[in-house]
Amino acid sequence: MSDYTVSNELLQAFSRKAESKGFIPAEHPQATRLAEYHKDGECSFYLMPDSEIRHKVDTPFRTEILDLAKTFIEMKGAYDIFARAAPLPLDGVLNFRLFSEHGNYLMAARLEKDSSLHYVTWQYDYDRQGVT
Repeated sequence: MSDYTVSNELLQAFSRKAESKGFIPAEHPQATRLAEYHKDGECSFYLMPDSEIRHKVDTPFRTEILDLAKTFIEMKGAYDIFARAAPLPLDGVLNFRLFSEHGNYLMAARLEKDSSLHYVTWQYDYDRQGVT
């Protein structure tokens, strides 16, 4: 996955965050944009294919949009790590991907049906064939 790729799951999860702040995703964004978000009937900001968020300089929603841009960057980082992570090769948790390991502990995540990431921290059992 390239540094600029935005997965459908990330786009769906981010759109829910934007909607929670009153920004409604447009049904049919312009062909050069991945997504457009409207508030008060006007396009407030849009997401470009290179993961850049653009908005009008004089928008009354500047602070909210900048907060959402920060949220998008954080989400993108997590979704990129998830995309590169290897599946856990343990029975019962095959749908989780390993983010990190330290000693007998591990952090993993799975993609939920609503496109959000669900994080867990586990400890390996005595023979490292399972987790608790």
